[in-house]
Amino acid sequence: MGKTKLLKESPGLAQELALNAPIFQLLEEFSMLKDNWDGEEALAPSKKAIEKAKKVANLLSKKGQIIYHTAPGPNGEIMLDVRNKTKNKSFEIIFYPNRSVYITFFKNEKPKQGLFDTTQLSFLLDSINQ
Repeated sequence: MGKTKLLKESPGLAQELALNAPIFQLLEEFSMLKDNWDGEEALAPSKKAIEKAKKVANLLSKKGQIIYHTAPGPNGEIMLDVRNKTKNKSFEIIFYPNRSVYITFFKNEKPKQGLFDTTQLSFLLDSINQ
């Protein structure tokens, strides 16, 4: 079954993909970067980091959560920035080739961080959307 036919038969899937379409497009573009992409000797984004970011972006889309921003980092990592509607609470997930971490940013609180795995996603979403 072709992608177009699948999307026509699954309008929910089309909405999920459209929600964060610019993020998925950027992740594809990041996969084409080469070492020294920034002129400062940054490493090319790791394929493993990009795949992990895509997986979590897909989960966020399925939950109806907009991803505010994504960016590559100098050590081959990929960052996803997720914010609530009023943008006073957010978290970032940084995907390295060998681990992932999260950092929460809540107004009037010090940032908190820890190791990330997908089992924490609901907790992180609840913490910014309450």
